Amino acid sequence: GRGPADICGEDYLRLLPGYGERFTYRAAISMPELDTTRSWAGFVGFVHETVEHTLGDRLGDYEYYIAGPPPMLLATLQLLVMRHKVPVGQVHFDRFF
Repeated sequence: GRGPADICGEDYLRLLPGYGERFTYRAAISMPELDTTRSWAGFVGFVHETVEHTLGDRLGDYEYYIAGPPPMLLATLQLLVMRHKVPVGQVHFDRFF
């Protein structure tokens, strides 16, 4: 999200079987200036930067499910498939405007 107010859904994800074991949730904001309470403790940057920072050289070990606007998808696909050679079959996405 752009700011903390855009981040939601983790409470629901925590209820799913396998949360924390088979899948995890990492939130990031791209505009820390929108954090008027200065309470954000998560990652600051774009989604693709968060993925690279979190997984490092293990990017090819995971399956990816991505949904978002075309510029975000493009940046993430370039990072995974072009830069880190993650097989296309491990990347699933849905774009929305």
